[in-house]
Amino acid sequence: MDRLGIAINNYIGQSENELTFKERDLIMILGQFDDQGGWWQGLTIDSKKGWFPKDYILTFKQYHKQKKIYEFKKKIQDQELPKPKIFGNKLDVVLMNQPSLPNKTRNPLPNIVTDSLVYIRKHCMDLEDLFLHALPDQEIGNLRALYDVQLIKNVDEEFPTNNLHVVPNLLLDYLQKLPSPLLTTNYTKEFLNKQRSNNTYESKLFSIKSLIQLLPIENRDLLKVIMELLHDLVPQITEIQKIIKPNSNNLKISKKSQLSQIFGPILIGSQITKHKNFQDRDVYGESSALCLLLMNEYNYFFAGGDSLDSKKGKESSSKKAVRALMDYNADDESELSFKKDQLFFVITKDEDGWWEGKIDEKIGLFQGWMVQELKNIK
Repeated sequence: MDRLGIAINNYIGQSENELTFKERDLIMILGQFDDQGGWWQGLTIDSKKGWFPKDYILTFKQYHKQKKIYEFKKKIQDQELPKPKIFGNKLDVVLMNQPSLPNKTRNPLPNIVTDSLVYIRKHCMDLEDLFLHALPDQEIGNLRALYDVQLIKNVDEEFPTNNLHVVPNLLLDYLQKLPSPLLTTNYTKEFLNKQRSNNTYESKLFSIKSLIQLLPIENRDLLKVIMELLHDLVPQITEIQKIIKPNSNNLKISKKSQLSQIFGPILIGSQITKHKNFQDRDVYGESSALCLLLMNEYNYFFAGGDSLDSKKGKESSSKKAVRALMDYNADDESELSFKKDQLFFVITKDEDGWWEGKIDEKIGLFQGWMVQELKNIK
């Protein structure tokens, strides 16, 4: 059970076969002395071997069970150990300070992001409420503390599996603490304006894709992997919940909406609301709509694929027209709003009763029973 530990208190040995050490000394833990595990055998940095009470040592593999990690974090503040700050630090600074990959190349993503994504894809993709289950800050504080002093070595061993929501919340915490918007201060306003514009759908997509290419490479890489995760996650959530609640028709909309409301503000940061041109706008609603667009059109923005509009619609020569049977005001950015007797076109029909349609340049969802189908329009 050889493990490295750190002394969290001074200890003076009471016999010749016991160790004496000071707080913050490094101890190699060699084994246990009794069945209850109250005493451990260890080796000090100057090769002295002996026994000590286990409560005097903090092992790295048990950090998430130990509240004393907070004390440890405070006590090492003045110690000359490498401790580049991760949470709340600039993205480019974090990348510059973190250790290189084995081939001596720079990791294009912060280790906290890479590790979290590996863990989430391995353990959490089947969680019904992934990213929607908030935890108290103290439950992720242990992991945050160890990342800030670079003591995370083995993700699978050191990340907890008894509560699968800890790591997703840790990733959110890191993203929310970024000191500048993921879309950068220089381009955030332009992204929001493009999202809000009345341009054609394809023109809007092209403008936003062009802005993405202008982002610093570290921001672009991080944006891509986050949107890829959300893009991959939504179909999984939808399928799981249809099994659990087969009669619920609004799951596809609500899950996308909830995720976009969580990650949208991360894209634009908090300072944008202070800008004089944005004080009277629902910027967080706009950021959620932008996030939803990035999720839906991931393949177009980041993977070189076609847009959903061009794949599903392609402005085909034959369109299915419908007439609205009632007034409807959308509850979500993903839905269409329409007036009674308004005519518009259907793009696709899903078996769950939700159809996708197009009014002017907006593509969105609506329930099929709200409309009457008309003859095809050439």
